[in-house]
Amino acid sequence: MDAIGASLSFTQDVLTRYGMTTYFAFGNIGLFFNLNIFSRSIHRRNPGSLYILSMTICNFFCLNFGTIPFIYALNHLDPVTTSLIMCKLQFYLRHTPYQMMRSFMILSCFNRYISSHVQHRFQNFNQYQITNRCIIIVIIFWLLVCIFIPILLSIEANTCGMFIDSYALLYSIYILIFAGILPPLVMIICSFLIIKNLKKIRSRVQPLAVTSKMNLIRKRDRDYIRMLLVEIMIYVLLTFPYTLSVFYTTVDQLGSSDYEYEQWEIFLIYFTRSFLLYLNSSLSFWIYIIMSKSFRNEFHDLLSKWYLVLKKIKDKLVNFR
Repeated sequence: MDAIGASLSFTQDVLTRYGMTTYFAFGNIGLFFNLNIFSRSIHRRNPGSLYILSMTICNFFCLNFGTIPFIYALNHLDPVTTSLIMCKLQFYLRHTPYQMMRSFMILSCFNRYISSHVQHRFQNFNQYQITNRCIIIVIIFWLLVCIFIPILLSIEANTCGMFIDSYALLYSIYILIFAGILPPLVMIICSFLIIKNLKKIRSRVQPLAVTSKMNLIRKRDRDYIRMLLVEIMIYVLLTFPYTLSVFYTTVDQLGSSDYEYEQWEIFLIYFTRSFLLYLNSSLSFWIYIIMSKSFRNEFHDLLSKWYLVLKKIKDKLVNFR
């Protein structure tokens, strides 16, 4: 291995050992809090909260099945690159939830768009029963669609991947369309429509004659819309390099390259398709806690409730002794 290869390999190890492990830990803590907050009874009948809860569960699988193999391989033999079963299984378990998460984020955009719409007839599409059906359809759809991907995988030179050009090209086109282009494009368009609706609401409602419904929008729903818009912005920023990487790989697939070029390509694939991608799965709680006062209040209530429960347990133990 030459100096460039050794330097890039060392950089990747440092990013994994200190960067990935850090956001792995904080991400799981945040997802744990998200799960507890959005599974409360006050949220279980709310369509927007159900989508956030679904995204949280998907992000948990993405974060753990995506990062644990990299962290484990720092000091151990990587089972993903030595076992074909693990290669196929790990890819399916991290890719499928990520595709579900993208779909739930799009549905969450539609939900926020409908909730911010001034015309009441659109609210019929924002019902609890319809939300449940959409969630079930998304789960079944991606569980079935993503089955074909592990079939294309194989192991060569201690690398789990697609080494037949036609397979790699097919997968690159699939990722480019259904991960790199369509989800961000739909999210961005929906975000502009949400902002447009909010401007209409402000222009139609007089400050001294605000209805109770508008109070709700301006407090809780406005906070959730802000949370979603920031989450979309960060998602687009962190996945745009991924899209460029897939596009470049697809265009350059038939070209030849020297050893130094291949080392840079391996590192950039790791950075854009693993490090940044799974970083996105770890940020939702921290985005919510920064952007939403309503969420901070709910988080404070959750901690207070846990504190009281622990205090009661402690008092019982003291009395028992």
